[in-house]
Amino acid sequence: MDDLFRKLKNKAIQLLSRREHGVAELVDKLTVTRRPGAELDGQRHEVALKVVEELLRRDYVSDERFAGMTVRGRANQGCGPMRIRQELKQKKVPGEIAELAMEEADIDWFANAVAMREKKFGLNAVGDMKLKAKQQRFLQYKGYGFDHIQHAMEAVDNSYDDNLG
Repeated sequence: MDDLFRKLKNKAIQLLSRREHGVAELVDKLTVTRRPGAELDGQRHEVALKVVEELLRRDYVSDERFAGMTVRGRANQGCGPMRIRQELKQKKVPGEIAELAMEEADIDWFANAVAMREKKFGLNAVGDMKLKAKQQRFLQYKGYGFDHIQHAMEAVDNSYDDNLG
């Protein structure tokens, strides 16, 4: 059991040296083995929980830090708030921690939506309804809400009109 503890602790530190992980994500990675035919081992799961408990005490792993880095990183990649919340939920980050990270990141989602549309489609005003729908679907896929999408469509159209004048 001590050998398994050391092995899992080393694996956890190796994983954390590459990037931040959430608590549940780290437990999952330590519990699951990739050997063919290997089953989920109750003892392995129990030891993984103890390893993560120790890493929590030492502040090597933190859901708060993981959520904050995820929010900032994904926003910088152009993802919207709905998609980021969904990703945090899939990573089993508690809802209150995810919401706190979203608030603390202090991101202007309207400006992000405009920048994402500009980056993908340029500043041209859209007269063609098919192209407009395509752009709106793209922003929706990226995780922006209706208000953000509407703002992005209008902002780009307004800046195009300003450039003409």
